[in-house]
Amino acid sequence: SFIIKLAKKIYGIKGKNYKKKGIVVWYSQEMLDDIHKYIPTLIHKPSIYTRVPDVIINNLKLAKVFIKGYFSCDGGIILTINKNGYLRREISLESHNPYLFDDICKILRKLQINFKAHKEYQYISILSKDSLIKFKKKIGLLPVKIKGNRWKNFRKDRLLNLIVITYSENFKKRFRSYDELKRDLIRFIEQSKER
Repeated sequence: SFIIKLAKKIYGIKGKNYKKKGIVVWYSQEMLDDIHKYIPTLIHKPSIYTRVPDVIINNLKLAKVFIKGYFSCDGGIILTINKNGYLRREISLESHNPYLFDDICKILRKLQINFKAHKEYQYISILSKDSLIKFKKKIGLLPVKIKGNRWKNFRKDRLLNLIVITYSENFKKRFRSYDELKRDLIRFIEQSKER
């Protein structure tokens, strides 16, 4: 990846890559000192004034990596049915830091991802079909396990794949229950593999 190559070029070190977790670890005091020098808020306890550094905002590759990590760790992903039985799909992020909230909105605009910014709640939601598909293609999510909803212990990257699958024209649009949605998803994926 871009960050791994950059670290090797600048510091001459190769990170330990935990591919299954989507994490790379470097052991370099020089690298840590530079991070602390240029981005001290990433080392210290976060504050209300934490900002996304301009070097990330102005570099599309870094911006994509940052958004992928941020949404994977602190964001939410929803695939469920509403009270009328229709699918509800959403990727969301809540940030109580107004500066960070604005920076994330700025990055999403640069990446041409449409979203709704609920400033009074400090909540960002990505809802439209085009935006969710574009988010998956351009950014994606890390294989982080979901906590505390119907998809508990399911990985966020896989749930995003399922969301995109539900936009297939052959996929059913209305369901009587959440269990029916899960059954139909499994059946649809198996039938797709057979084709």
